[in-house]
Amino acid sequence: RHSNVVPHRYCILNVDDATYIAPNAMVKGNVAFGHGTSVLYSTSVKNYNLQAGTYIGDHTTILDRCSIMGTTRIGDNCHVGIGCSLDSCVVKDNVYIGHGVTVSYGCVIEEGAIIAAGSVLPMDTRVGAGELWAGNTAEKVDMVTHHQAEEVQHLVHQDR
Repeated sequence: RHSNVVPHRYCILNVDDATYIAPNAMVKGNVAFGHGTSVLYSTSVKNYNLQAGTYIGDHTTILDRCSIMGTTRIGDNCHVGIGCSLDSCVVKDNVYIGHGVTVSYGCVIEEGAIIAAGSVLPMDTRVGAGELWAGNTAEKVDMVTHHQAEEVQHLVHQDR
């Protein structure tokens, strides 16, 4: 029978009982999941680095057809949209990443930030806390309003 969770070089995956990994999602290598995390259909999470693992935090939702590579760290209560690509980056807590976003190597997205759909964050970009970024190449558009932050939290809790 096909297994969608595959160890790499004797790395034991840390998967909480409350974690949902879709039947056709692929998780391979040094990856750990927080409580209540969801990885949906056709998503690939791969990390072959034995020293630094990929971590996806509590109550975070990774939607369909995403690709997460390298030593990526995603915080708690985050939402990653359909078709996103994240490569060896850091995403702090309460971040919303829209559909089709590309987050390049070395990027850091601080707490409470929103990345608009279709945006491309170039290598080593730092998105400040509570900032709204959009575009290809992404730029700071505005600060996240109180209403936008509430809407993101509603989406995150609705996904559970």
